[in-house]
Amino acid sequence: MIKNRKTSMRAIAAALTLAAAGAAGLWTWAAVAQTGAALGPFTDAQAQAGKSVYDGKCAVCHDAGGETIKLVGPGFTDRWRSRGTKDLYTRIKTTMPFSNPGSLSDAETTQVVAYILKSNGAKAGPADFTPATAVAINTVIPARQSGLYAGYTSLSGAPQPTGLTFPGTVEKYTPVTEEMLLHAPAQDWLMHYQNYAGWSHSPLKQINTQNVQNLQLRWVWSLDDGERQQITPLVHDGVMFVSTAVNNKVQALNAATGDLIWENSLGPRLENQVNATARTMVLYGNQLFYPASDATLYALDARTGKINWKFKHTDFGNDKIGGLMIADGKLIVGRGVCDEASLEDRCFIAAYDPKDGHQIWKFSTVAYSGEPGGDSWSSMSNGQRAGADAWIAGTTSIPASSNGTTRPRRTKAWTWMKSMRKSWWTADRRSFF
Repeated sequence: MIKNRKTSMRAIAAALTLAAAGAAGLWTWAAVAQTGAALGPFTDAQAQAGKSVYDGKCAVCHDAGGETIKLVGPGFTDRWRSRGTKDLYTRIKTTMPFSNPGSLSDAETTQVVAYILKSNGAKAGPADFTPATAVAINTVIPARQSGLYAGYTSLSGAPQPTGLTFPGTVEKYTPVTEEMLLHAPAQDWLMHYQNYAGWSHSPLKQINTQNVQNLQLRWVWSLDDGERQQITPLVHDGVMFVSTAVNNKVQALNAATGDLIWENSLGPRLENQVNATARTMVLYGNQLFYPASDATLYALDARTGKINWKFKHTDFGNDKIGGLMIADGKLIVGRGVCDEASLEDRCFIAAYDPKDGHQIWKFSTVAYSGEPGGDSWSSMSNGQRAGADAWIAGTTSIPASSNGTTRPRRTKAWTWMKSMRKSWWTADRRSFF
């Protein structure tokens, strides 16, 4: 049975549009939006020289996708439009390139800034950019206009309804217990990695090397188009739980037939997001926990899709909810993309009560001056300490002698949170520019 609820010519058109944008080269965004702004605080010669520096020292991360944002298009403009050129210069000068932070000369850094600004629509002016140049970026980069840009292509159409858009009830659902999480039934997939050890491997043995060639298509389910889809579906009692990152639509399907049981369109629809959003769901009790791309944490009734509770996980617009897992009966949640200018925007790992969502404890993953571990950052100011995004679910070891009453050891998960070192923090700093 083939299930495809919509045939979207928009997807085909978008693919052609994106291909055309790529062929036009890195200056595409600038060509589209060269209106409505003041002259930039840089010369064309600086921008051209900056391209060579960028290609040699920046493109290896920022043009590769993954966790780093693209510095051309909405990925950059949405984050930096409200900031100043001096802030941009300082960020690049002190933290880039990832492999050797602070190694760019003043001239190279000013050239890279000029290149980034021009690539995002700013017009070259008569004066050179200097380390002291302080201009609001939103005065030189035009407001986003509809049309081509070097980044993601919008696939959004008319506004879509939100809420419980397909009501239904799972007929037979067994509450997920800690025992199930420790020793999951072979036919279930209850957490991101399948088990606490992070194996990402099913113990089912019906399909093997002798019969795998006989597999045939049984059904197909189409997710809404747009954005990167990275979340792992969960399976329990013959029900598959899936979600779509672009509009935060969560669905329960009959895993055997592909029939829709319930659907909750939580919203909002957000595009041009970074790569660390809505990666992990988790099942516990009668609830499905879902991290929406606007950093709202939802507890849904796994049987009906109705919202039991929800709360906004952060007051900072770019922050995202990272990994989710259950440990000792607590919902463990990480925060990622904590890169706002405010010192209050810090990544952390926290525990919440699954029943009502109240916070039990919180551990900040970057230590500030005067805090335990703060001396590992040497003389770096608090404003320069960044990274340590808790963007994926954790793992922990399980004793070989586990029985029905044994919980996962704390030796890895909890010791890991207490003994993070500067080298790990620094290594993760490349994740978000």
